[in-house]
Amino acid sequence: MQDNNVLLNYIKHVSKQPLVTPKEEKELARKARMGCLLSKERLINANLRLVIKIAKEFKPNKEVSFMDIVQNGNIGLIKAVEKFDPDRGVTFCNYAAYWIRQSIIRGFLKSNFGGGVSYRMAESIKKVRDFILDFKEKNKRFPAVDEICREIKCKKSLAMDVLQSIVERNSNFNILCENGDAILSNLPDNRYNPEIVVENEIVKDDVEKMLCDVNERDRGVIKQRFGFEEKDEKSTLSDIGRRYSLSAEAIRQIEKKVLQYLRMKYSFMSVYLTMES
Repeated sequence: MQDNNVLLNYIKHVSKQPLVTPKEEKELARKARMGCLLSKERLINANLRLVIKIAKEFKPNKEVSFMDIVQNGNIGLIKAVEKFDPDRGVTFCNYAAYWIRQSIIRGFLKSNFGGGVSYRMAESIKKVRDFILDFKEKNKRFPAVDEICREIKCKKSLAMDVLQSIVERNSNFNILCENGDAILSNLPDNRYNPEIVVENEIVKDDVEKMLCDVNERDRGVIKQRFGFEEKDEKSTLSDIGRRYSLSAEAIRQIEKKVLQYLRMKYSFMSVYLTMES
């Protein structure tokens, strides 16, 4: 009960943090690089939602609670703010997502998991590692993440983690190989859990704020497509079309238009609003 109260209080704190536009994000990042602590703090606070979003990709265990995952993610967020260059053409949320996941995974690896190594996961890591090293030797460069995924048919997150570990020649790579089941045992769990419910409430609240200047019909389309209505169920294009007496294609165009608008105005929305094909 105490842990739940801590989580709820933290969620409330995060939900009160002001959002920033892409323009504000770049300006804060530039000032943070110049040593402005207030800008650094504001950029961190504005992206605490991103940490929660990524944290729910991992399953807590006896040693690592959901709040531990979040705190490890926050460490990665701080590192991302310190290293981010706003003039390189990469959005901060995409840049920070990598550092957040790395920090969370390293937090798991440092804890005492117990149990044996997953043979399948160890083999997957070895295949990715061997491919990267062979590719580097033949092509005199490291492969891109997409090249690894195409060849090995592995998860993008695994390719990124192993590649970064090799590039940095970090000793954590050896730990990763020895404890490959650490990642496998903490992959997304789609069963009900209160952390996801609470996190979804933050998403709903943020989306409601972002949709305040969108017309009522378009706002309704987005809320129904992403399950933000009362039943929390996502509606199909055809279902929504029937409600508005429009074709499924017309609804798809409305959805596309609104999402493009939101992503232009708030870069972090691309993390929240991603429809499955």
